[in-house]
Amino acid sequence: MGCLRLVSKPPNQRGRHCPGEDVMFGIGIWIQIGIVLAVMSGLAWSHSAEFRAGRAAEQGAISHQIRKENADAAEASEEWRARYRLCVAGGGLHDFETGACDR
Repeated sequence: MGCLRLVSKPPNQRGRHCPGEDVMFGIGIWIQIGIVLAVMSGLAWSHSAEFRAGRAAEQGAISHQIRKENADAAEASEEWRARYRLCVAGGGLHDFETGACDR
């Protein structure tokens, strides 16, 4: 007697089955699952690569902005210090509230 296909008979009429048919899925299903997993892995990798690149670019922009603000603050500080020293050297009294030199 030959082997019977499991899908060809209702559960109560199953007889002997062909070797390899007692597995949960056939080889085609496993290939499809592998393809889906490969595509999902590729998408996850590309997303994480883009995320890292975007984060690095944004960190560069933020650090550039911080350096620019620090340079501007240093320049403003030097200007204020020069005005203050000129005021004091000229015998004036610097008014910190208004930023003016009273002579």
